[in-house]
Amino acid sequence: MTPPEIFAIREGPPDGPGWRIRVIPNKYPAVDLPDLKTPHEIVIETPDHNADIPDYPAEHLRDLLLVFRKRLKEMSSKKDVKYVQLFRNKGARAGASIFHPHTQILALPFIPKRIKSELEFIRAEGLDFERDEGTRTVALEGDFIAFAPYFSRFPFETWVVPRKRRPDFAQTEEKELLPLALLLKKVISALKNILGEIPYNLILHTLKDRDFHWHFEILPRYEGLAGFEVATGVYMNSKSPERAASELRAAIKEESDERRDSQTSD
Repeated sequence: MTPPEIFAIREGPPDGPGWRIRVIPNKYPAVDLPDLKTPHEIVIETPDHNADIPDYPAEHLRDLLLVFRKRLKEMSSKKDVKYVQLFRNKGARAGASIFHPHTQILALPFIPKRIKSELEFIRAEGLDFERDEGTRTVALEGDFIAFAPYFSRFPFETWVVPRKRRPDFAQTEEKELLPLALLLKKVISALKNILGEIPYNLILHTLKDRDFHWHFEILPRYEGLAGFEVATGVYMNSKSPERAASELRAAIKEESDERRDSQTSD
Protein backbone atom coordinates (compact mmCIF):
# COMPACT_ATOMS: atom_id res chain seq x y z
CA MET A 1 0.00 0.00 0.00
CA THR A 2 1.18 3.50 -0.82
CA PRO A 3 0.56 6.60 1.29
CA PRO A 4 -2.65 8.49 0.44
CA GLU A 5 -2.34 10.32 -2.85
CA ILE A 6 -1.71 14.07 -3.00
CA PHE A 7 -2.95 14.41 -6.57
CA ALA A 8 -4.00 12.11 -9.38
CA ILE A 9 -5.31 11.96 -12.91
CA ARG A 10 -7.95 9.30 -12.53
CA GLU A 11 -11.47 8.02 -12.82
CA GLY A 12 -13.13 7.11 -9.56
CA PRO A 13 -12.50 8.09 -5.93
CA PRO A 14 -9.03 8.83 -4.49
CA ASP A 15 -6.71 5.92 -3.65
CA GLY A 16 -8.79 3.44 -5.62
CA PRO A 17 -8.61 1.88 -9.09
CA GLY A 18 -8.94 3.90 -12.27
CA TRP A 19 -5.86 6.11 -12.00
CA ARG A 20 -3.48 6.99 -14.83
CA ILE A 21 -0.95 9.12 -12.90
CA ARG A 22 -0.66 9.40 -9.10
CA VAL A 23 1.37 11.63 -6.77
CA ILE A 24 2.14 10.45 -3.25
CA PRO A 25 4.48 11.67 -0.49
CA ASN A 26 7.81 9.88 -0.18
CA LYS A 27 7.75 7.69 2.94
CA TYR A 28 11.39 8.59 3.54
CA PRO A 29 11.82 12.28 2.66
CA ALA A 30 15.37 13.48 2.04
CA VAL A 31 14.92 16.52 4.30
CA ASP A 32 13.18 15.60 7.55
CA LEU A 33 14.47 17.74 10.42
CA PRO A 34 12.43 18.64 13.53
CA ASP A 35 12.27 22.32 12.59
CA LEU A 36 12.33 21.96 8.81
CA LYS A 37 10.18 19.81 6.56
CA THR A 38 10.23 20.39 2.81
CA PRO A 39 8.12 18.25 0.46
CA HIS A 40 9.46 15.14 -1.23
CA GLU A 41 6.96 13.52 -3.59
CA ILE A 42 6.79 10.48 -5.86
CA VAL A 43 4.99 10.71 -9.20
CA ILE A 44 3.82 7.21 -10.16
CA GLU A 45 3.80 7.64 -13.90
CA THR A 46 1.60 4.77 -15.08
CA PRO A 47 -0.12 1.60 -13.83
CA ASP A 48 2.05 -0.39 -16.29
CA HIS A 49 4.90 -1.86 -14.26
CA ASN A 50 7.12 -2.49 -17.31
CA ALA A 51 6.62 0.74 -19.27
CA ASP A 52 9.17 3.45 -19.97
CA ILE A 53 8.94 6.86 -21.64
CA PRO A 54 9.34 5.45 -25.20
CA ASP A 55 6.25 3.28 -24.53
CA TYR A 56 4.02 6.15 -23.42
CA PRO A 57 1.58 7.68 -25.90
CA ALA A 58 2.55 11.31 -26.47
CA GLU A 59 -0.69 12.43 -24.81
CA HIS A 60 0.14 10.48 -21.66
CA LEU A 61 3.61 12.02 -21.52
CA ARG A 62 2.01 15.46 -21.99
CA ASP A 63 -0.26 14.75 -19.01
CA LEU A 64 2.80 13.70 -17.01
CA LEU A 65 4.42 17.04 -17.83
CA LEU A 66 1.20 18.76 -16.72
CA VAL A 67 1.50 16.98 -13.37
CA PHE A 68 5.16 18.01 -13.10
CA ARG A 69 4.21 21.62 -13.77
CA LYS A 70 1.43 21.57 -11.19
CA ARG A 71 3.53 19.99 -8.45
CA LEU A 72 6.55 22.25 -9.10
CA LYS A 73 4.33 25.31 -8.84
CA GLU A 74 2.70 24.06 -5.62
CA MET A 75 5.93 22.98 -3.92
CA SER A 76 7.91 26.10 -4.80
CA SER A 77 5.25 28.24 -3.11
CA LYS A 78 5.79 26.62 0.29
CA LYS A 79 7.59 28.20 3.21
CA ASP A 80 11.32 27.36 3.51
CA VAL A 81 11.53 26.11 -0.10
CA LYS A 82 14.31 27.76 -2.11
CA TYR A 83 14.68 25.21 -4.90
CA VAL A 84 12.74 22.23 -6.30
CA GLN A 85 14.49 19.35 -8.07
CA LEU A 86 12.68 16.93 -10.36
CA PHE A 87 14.56 13.75 -11.27
CA ARG A 88 13.88 10.33 -12.75
CA ASN A 89 16.17 7.34 -12.17
CA LYS A 90 15.83 4.50 -14.66
CA GLY A 91 17.75 1.37 -13.68
CA ALA A 92 19.89 0.48 -10.69
CA ARG A 93 23.08 2.07 -12.04
CA ALA A 94 21.18 5.36 -12.37
CA GLY A 95 20.07 5.15 -8.73
CA ALA A 96 16.63 3.52 -8.99
CA SER A 97 15.67 1.39 -5.99
CA ILE A 98 12.12 0.79 -7.24
CA PHE A 99 11.52 -0.77 -10.65
CA HIS A 100 8.04 0.68 -11.29
CA PRO A 101 8.30 3.84 -13.47
CA HIS A 102 8.29 6.92 -11.25
CA THR A 103 9.74 10.42 -10.91
CA GLN A 104 10.75 12.17 -7.70
CA ILE A 105 10.22 15.84 -6.90
CA LEU A 106 12.24 17.12 -3.97
CA ALA A 107 12.10 20.58 -2.40
CA LEU A 108 15.22 22.00 -0.76
CA PRO A 109 15.76 24.88 1.68
CA PHE A 110 18.74 26.11 -0.38
CA ILE A 111 19.83 26.51 -4.00
CA PRO A 112 22.41 23.80 -4.83
CA LYS A 113 25.91 24.82 -5.87
CA ARG A 114 25.45 23.11 -9.25
CA ILE A 115 22.43 25.28 -10.04
CA LYS A 116 24.25 28.45 -9.01
CA SER A 117 27.13 27.47 -11.30
CA GLU A 118 24.74 26.83 -14.19
CA LEU A 119 23.13 30.23 -13.61
CA GLU A 120 26.52 31.95 -13.79
CA PHE A 121 27.43 30.00 -16.93
CA ILE A 122 24.14 30.87 -18.64
CA ARG A 123 24.55 34.54 -17.70
CA ALA A 124 28.02 34.56 -19.22
CA GLU A 125 27.68 32.19 -22.18
CA GLY A 126 24.02 31.35 -22.71
CA LEU A 127 22.88 28.02 -24.10
CA ASP A 128 24.05 28.81 -27.61
CA PHE A 129 23.04 25.77 -29.63
CA GLU A 130 23.17 27.51 -33.03
CA ARG A 131 26.84 28.48 -33.21
CA ASP A 132 27.93 24.92 -34.03
CA GLU A 133 25.99 25.05 -37.34
CA GLY A 134 23.74 22.25 -36.19
CA THR A 135 26.40 19.59 -35.68
CA ARG A 136 25.25 19.04 -32.11
CA THR A 137 21.53 19.54 -32.77
CA VAL A 138 19.59 16.29 -32.30
CA ALA A 139 15.99 17.29 -33.10
CA LEU A 140 13.49 20.15 -33.10
CA GLU A 141 9.84 20.14 -32.10
CA GLY A 142 7.75 23.29 -31.84
CA ASP A 143 9.62 25.89 -29.77
CA PHE A 144 11.97 23.27 -28.29
CA ILE A 145 15.35 21.90 -29.31
CA ALA A 146 17.31 18.81 -28.27
CA PHE A 147 21.08 19.07 -28.53
CA ALA A 148 24.25 17.39 -27.30
CA PRO A 149 26.09 20.03 -25.24
CA TYR A 150 29.76 20.57 -26.04
CA PHE A 151 30.47 20.09 -22.31
CA SER A 152 28.78 16.64 -22.24
CA ARG A 153 29.76 14.54 -19.22
CA PHE A 154 28.33 11.23 -20.45
CA PRO A 155 28.19 9.56 -23.87
CA PHE A 156 24.96 10.61 -25.64
CA GLU A 157 24.11 13.22 -22.99
CA THR A 158 21.28 15.31 -24.44
CA TRP A 159 19.57 18.48 -23.24
CA VAL A 160 16.02 19.51 -24.19
CA VAL A 161 15.35 23.24 -23.84
CA PRO A 162 13.06 26.01 -25.07
CA ARG A 163 14.79 27.81 -27.92
CA LYS A 164 14.16 31.18 -26.27
CA ARG A 165 15.49 31.66 -22.74
CA ARG A 166 12.87 30.98 -20.09
CA PRO A 167 13.74 30.55 -16.41
CA ASP A 168 10.80 28.70 -14.86
CA PHE A 169 9.36 25.47 -16.27
CA ALA A 170 6.21 25.96 -14.15
CA GLN A 171 5.30 28.90 -16.40
CA THR A 172 5.25 26.76 -19.56
CA GLU A 173 1.88 27.05 -21.30
CA GLU A 174 -0.28 23.94 -21.54
CA LYS A 175 -0.37 24.11 -25.36
CA GLU A 176 3.43 23.79 -25.42
CA LEU A 177 3.58 20.55 -23.46
CA LEU A 178 2.59 18.20 -26.29
CA PRO A 179 5.50 19.23 -28.57
CA LEU A 180 7.81 19.02 -25.56
CA ALA A 181 6.48 15.53 -24.83
CA LEU A 182 7.01 14.50 -28.46
CA LEU A 183 10.62 15.70 -28.35
CA LEU A 184 11.45 13.93 -25.08
CA LYS A 185 9.86 10.74 -26.36
CA LYS A 186 11.74 11.02 -29.66
CA VAL A 187 15.15 11.46 -28.01
CA ILE A 188 14.75 8.74 -25.38
CA SER A 189 13.40 6.34 -28.02
CA ALA A 190 16.47 7.05 -30.17
CA LEU A 191 18.76 6.36 -27.20
CA LYS A 192 16.97 3.06 -26.62
CA ASN A 193 17.30 2.11 -30.29
CA ILE A 194 21.05 2.80 -30.24
CA LEU A 195 21.99 1.53 -26.78
CA GLY A 196 19.19 -0.86 -25.80
CA GLU A 197 17.73 -0.96 -22.29
CA ILE A 198 20.26 1.27 -20.58
CA PRO A 199 20.03 3.05 -17.23
CA TYR A 200 19.59 6.80 -17.45
CA ASN A 201 18.66 9.87 -15.45
CA LEU A 202 16.16 12.45 -16.62
CA ILE A 203 16.47 15.66 -14.61
CA LEU A 204 14.90 19.10 -14.81
CA HIS A 205 16.72 22.27 -13.82
CA THR A 206 14.41 25.25 -13.34
CA LEU A 207 14.85 28.42 -11.32
CA LYS A 208 12.89 31.59 -10.65
CA ASP A 209 15.64 33.87 -11.90
CA ARG A 210 15.16 35.85 -15.09
CA ASP A 211 18.65 34.92 -16.34
CA PHE A 212 18.18 31.16 -15.98
CA HIS A 213 17.21 28.84 -18.88
CA TRP A 214 15.22 25.80 -17.77
CA HIS A 215 16.20 22.51 -19.34
CA PHE A 216 15.79 18.76 -19.15
CA GLU A 217 19.01 16.75 -19.09
CA ILE A 218 18.96 13.16 -20.35
CA LEU A 219 22.00 11.34 -18.95
CA PRO A 220 22.69 7.76 -20.13
CA ARG A 221 24.56 5.89 -17.40
CA TYR A 222 25.96 2.82 -19.17
CA GLU A 223 29.50 3.97 -18.34
CA GLY A 224 30.18 4.37 -14.63
CA LEU A 225 32.16 7.13 -12.97
CA ALA A 226 35.78 6.23 -12.19
CA GLY A 227 38.25 7.55 -9.65
CA PHE A 228 39.40 10.47 -11.78
CA GLU A 229 35.88 11.85 -12.20
CA VAL A 230 35.06 11.40 -8.51
CA ALA A 231 38.35 12.96 -7.45
CA THR A 232 38.32 15.99 -9.72
CA GLY A 233 34.77 16.59 -10.94
CA VAL A 234 36.26 16.50 -14.46
CA TYR A 235 34.50 14.04 -16.76
CA MET A 236 36.12 11.84 -19.40
CA ASN A 237 33.57 11.27 -22.17
CA SER A 238 34.32 8.53 -24.70
CA LYS A 239 31.82 9.87 -27.27
CA SER A 240 32.12 13.35 -28.75
CA PRO A 241 28.87 15.33 -28.62
CA GLU A 242 29.05 15.91 -32.38
CA ARG A 243 29.23 12.16 -33.04
CA ALA A 244 26.52 11.43 -30.48
CA ALA A 245 24.18 13.99 -32.08
CA SER A 246 24.82 12.50 -35.53
CA GLU A 247 23.95 8.99 -34.35
CA LEU A 248 20.84 10.20 -32.54
CA ARG A 249 19.65 12.11 -35.63
CA ALA A 250 20.13 8.95 -37.72
CA ALA A 251 18.17 6.84 -35.21
CA ILE A 252 15.32 9.37 -35.15
CA LYS A 253 15.21 9.45 -38.96
CA GLU A 254 15.22 5.65 -39.18
CA GLU A 255 12.33 5.36 -36.73
CA SER A 256 10.40 8.08 -38.59
CA ASP A 257 10.98 6.30 -41.93
CA GLU A 258 9.82 2.98 -40.49
CA ARG A 259 6.67 4.60 -39.09
CA ARG A 260 5.92 6.25 -42.44
CA ASP A 261 6.47 2.98 -44.34
CA SER A 262 4.19 1.16 -41.90
CA GLN A 263 1.43 3.73 -42.36
CA THR A 264 1.81 3.56 -46.14
CA SER A 265 1.52 -0.24 -46.17
CA ASP A 266 -1.63 -0.07 -44.03
